[in-house]
Amino acid sequence: MLFVALIGGLLDFFITYGFLVLVFLVVHFLFVRSLNLQARYRRVHPYAFYLSLATVIYNVSQTLSRLSR
Repeated sequence: MLFVALIGGLLDFFITYGFLVLVFLVVHFLFVRSLNLQARYRRVHPYAFYLSLATVIYNVSQTLSRLSR
């Protein structure tokens, strides 16, 4: 039983964080050019976008984990 629970926990971990990494990569490749344009014209630091995106993804994942309990 412990082995099954361990495998289930690892699978849940990889599904959750693999999905977050996939979302991050898609957003990065979609918006990297517009971020470069923003940094050139508005002097916006491009990592500020990633920080806000990481915060949103973290909050959504926390909400989903609370709803699934």
